[in-house]
Amino acid sequence: MKRKKITALIMATMLTVSSVVNLTCKNVKAQIASNVGVSYQAHVQNTGWQSAVVDGAESGTEGQGVRLEALKISLTNAPNGASIEYQTHLQNVGWQDPVVDGAEAGTVGMRLRLEGIRIRLKNMPGYSVQYRVHSQNIGWGNWVSDWEVAGTQGRNLRAEAVEIRIVKISNNTAVGVNYTGHIQNLGWQSVVENGQITGTEDKSLRLEAFKANLVNAPNGAKINYQAYMQNTGWQTAVSDGAEAGMIGHGLRLEAFKISLENMPGYSVQYRAYIQNTGWQDWISDGAEAGTENRNLRIEAIEIRIVQLGIS
Repeated sequence: MKRKKITALIMATMLTVSSVVNLTCKNVKAQIASNVGVSYQAHVQNTGWQSAVVDGAESGTEGQGVRLEALKISLTNAPNGASIEYQTHLQNVGWQDPVVDGAEAGTVGMRLRLEGIRIRLKNMPGYSVQYRVHSQNIGWGNWVSDWEVAGTQGRNLRAEAVEIRIVKISNNTAVGVNYTGHIQNLGWQSVVENGQITGTEDKSLRLEAFKANLVNAPNGAKINYQAYMQNTGWQTAVSDGAEAGMIGHGLRLEAFKISLENMPGYSVQYRAYIQNTGWQDWISDGAEAGTENRNLRIEAIEIRIVQLGIS
């Protein structure tokens, strides 16, 4: 009798363990399947269509002197109704009509170089697409995002390679950023965070300085930023809550750059509201927002942290 009870207990334990393992495996698979990503492939001069790559990998070539001619881009594990739209700037053609979800952008068999690209997501709130281009005589450009131009236009330079990645915009419970701007006639505004506006729109008031801090950041992480001021040019970069810009001098902020330090897996995105222009496109990780030598004031800014490759 005891032997039968022991055998029954062992069998029950094994069934329980098996169920837990199966459930865990299903949960892991579901978690993996939920990760939104991007797949893309390039058509390269003298080579044709390369194999597709994913999530920030390089498609194209470096140092071989050959042009990109076309691209296809698709989302992976995307929500229902979501899509990715993209557009290419071609030699002798200019900007083609946008295409979506794996369609061919560019040309094949016409010996025309692809020079620039724009990409954006549709029906995917909370996500952003980042991308960069390796261009002839330039190398890798800065990461840009959400319909900003990567590569070149009108400079007769071929695009040689591209990298694309999907990022999730941080929320208040994750790593984030807070910041405040000093506005002409108004002074320091209340602190905002994670993509909210600091400054003003359509009030003809200049932004004169700003401060930024990381929220819930890893130990040793920093946010660095630099201001370009009227009549002064680029100031020395500052970090973590220090003031960038000038107060009490009647000078406008005209451009700025922001980057992260000791934060692998994260990116900082930002944009500026410019006099006579409005909101620029989102850019990231050390790229310049605003203008130089055009005598235009920045009136507002927005900053957000994104986590790379995480859905």
